Amino acid sequence: MGDVVIQEKPEIEQKRDEIVVSMDQDQRTLKNIENTILKLLSESTEEQILDEDTLIIVLENSKKTSKEINERIAAALVVEEEINNTRNQYRSVAIRGSILYFVIADLAGIDPMYQYSLGYIKRLFNTAIEKSKKSSVLEERLDILIDNITRMIYTNVSRGLFEAHKIIFSFLIITSINRNSRKVKDMHWNLLLRGAGPLTPEELKQRPECPDNKVITAIAWDLIYYSDLNDPEVYGGITKSISKDWSAWEVWATCADPHTTPLPLEWEEKLNIFEKLIVLKVFRPEKLLFAFQNYVIDEMGKFFVESPSSTMDVIYLDTDVKTPLIFVLSAGADPTSSLIKFAKERNYAEKLMVISLG
Repeated sequence: MGDVVIQEKPEIEQKRDEIVVSMDQDQRTLKNIENTILKLLSESTEEQILDEDTLIIVLENSKKTSKEINERIAAALVVEEEINNTRNQYRSVAIRGSILYFVIADLAGIDPMYQYSLGYIKRLFNTAIEKSKKSSVLEERLDILIDNITRMIYTNVSRGLFEAHKIIFSFLIITSINRNSRKVKDMHWNLLLRGAGPLTPEELKQRPECPDNKVITAIAWDLIYYSDLNDPEVYGGITKSISKDWSAWEVWATCADPHTTPLPLEWEEKLNIFEKLIVLKVFRPEKLLFAFQNYVIDEMGKFFVESPSSTMDVIYLDTDVKTPLIFVLSAGADPTSSLIKFAKERNYAEKLMVISLG
């Protein structure tokens, strides 16, 4: 939030910092006055209290000072509320930056090579704000900021991922955004990731027979039955539908592209695109990665499923004096010739130093 407001409304953030410092100093002054009065009272006898000029003067001054400080604090609280209201207008941008950071931090769970510091992500975040098109209309400006921040951070991080992990990264971005906005229920997210929860003995007794064990595994049947029981508003009656109209479901389940083929009966209209992923997991889990790609395209656009350009010219623009460019080499990949060619194009060939660490 601070990073956004510093760039968008620097005077507001400066004013806020000044108020925080001022209020802290006033609180300390009140505490010091209180301590001084208590010290003088503790050191005076009953007879001396009324005759002690120093104590009376301190009490009079403290009364006056306390009144002034309390007035200042009350005024500062009003101004602080106004400042916070202004800052909160940019909360959506701050939230988007936070969501992206935590998605990126979790990439280390996919591969330990994916280590990204908060400082690096904040630098990308601030650079995206700086390079965003200006607009005097707040809502339009917020949309521009959110889109530019998402694209820039995605591009820079995706560039360093293995090809197999890029769709997962894009999918995690959009699902995290949709989970934050409650467009995707936490329960549905858990069903997709972890499968069915525990079923009680009574629920197991009432579970209908799986219509075809060759198409649907026992674990998958538990998943759709659990979904039916625990979210009847969305999946209510789906197990009965599968059992009753198995021929229609079998045609869909055994087709070549179930991830792009409409669901049987009323379920195509009843379920949204994410809720259909759980049904696909039940019948054809091997098609989920293709469905993830379609989900990203539908929700965010093709940009987030295409590999960003990685030419020297493009990458160079994202570096600066404090940001080096590191190539992680794999068998058959050697960027040295590209680097030397780029250095010549920039008239820097004579200053390029090649040092072998082998």
